[in-house]
Amino acid sequence: MVVVGGGLIGCLVARELAHDGHRVTLVERAKVGREASHDAAGMLAPLAEAVEPGPFLDLCIESRNLHATLADELFAEVGTDVWYRDDGTYLVAFDDTEAAALRARAALHASLGLHSEMIPVEIARREEPALSPLVTAALSVPGDHQVDNRKLVEAAALSCYARGVKIVEHTPVRSLLRDANDRIVGVDTTAGPIDAECVVVAAGSWSSLIGGFSVPVEPVKGQMLMLELVSPPCRRVLRSERCYVVARIDGRVLVGGTMERVGFDKSVVASAVGNLLEAGREVVPSLGGAFGGEAWAGLRPATPDDLPAVGQLGENLIAATGHFRNGILLAPVTAKIVAGLVRGDAPHAAAELLDPRRFSPSGSAA
Repeated sequence: MVVVGGGLIGCLVARELAHDGHRVTLVERAKVGREASHDAAGMLAPLAEAVEPGPFLDLCIESRNLHATLADELFAEVGTDVWYRDDGTYLVAFDDTEAAALRARAALHASLGLHSEMIPVEIARREEPALSPLVTAALSVPGDHQVDNRKLVEAAALSCYARGVKIVEHTPVRSLLRDANDRIVGVDTTAGPIDAECVVVAAGSWSSLIGGFSVPVEPVKGQMLMLELVSPPCRRVLRSERCYVVARIDGRVLVGGTMERVGFDKSVVASAVGNLLEAGREVVPSLGGAFGGEAWAGLRPATPDDLPAVGQLGENLIAATGHFRNGILLAPVTAKIVAGLVRGDAPHAAAELLDPRRFSPSGSAA
């Protein structure tokens, strides 16, 4: 089997297939784990971004619940602590309009049977002393967790090695290979063809560049700022209407992020970095005392409806791409779904929602 794409999703898919006894080759155009999976913030936040009930929210919660077990498995298998944390999220407001929006979100969560709670701002500041004194309201969302995404993808790649996956780096896949009966029989790469009885495309923003792969995926640029402090200013993820603030246990603090549909442009713009710093300091004023840091831009893979494309595209071809802002969150359940497809299990509850054939004119296999 060939898995195209060495981000977190590709690594977890390859890991799962190898566990099921398949011989797997993972092919990555650059270096494993160094694109969107490396450039993310690691928020596992199905509730903070919940806007309506349905199978996608259920899918996000299901995958959030898989992360703790995944973290334990990776630590036992390769000895890497991926810094999984379940401290939750505070959504914060700075005026009456924003506070009303938080109350509406709390009501939505209650209607869905999800736990969140408007808490007195005095309690929020007691729990997170670094919060700005200008915060007027806070919504506590304990069901949103976080992980160090860079440690996670590195551990997933190590697990692939441990399970016998062959990893081929710096080798772009140019196209899918088909036989005379139009069956997928492998991939054509810049280093030559690789035969396979099944191909899984998990190439993120680069998926649409693979000849013969029909799912439309475009990159959405996200600029992010990382600041270095002596110690983390907060335990929880803090989110305002302008930014999110994610503190690592070693004192690094991530502030993000922009959303720009500008193609394969990873340039960092000073004005965007300045806006992120301003927005971060609005939530946590002590970020102004950072002694170092960096900024970068990553490319999130988006489909036309901003939902992932995970499922069978045709005989011997599976899509696992288009996860947009939820790639880290949805990686474990995506691997579970793909492995189930290969095994011939019953369809996942979200199969219809995720069906990659929805973008074909006839809705049929590509």
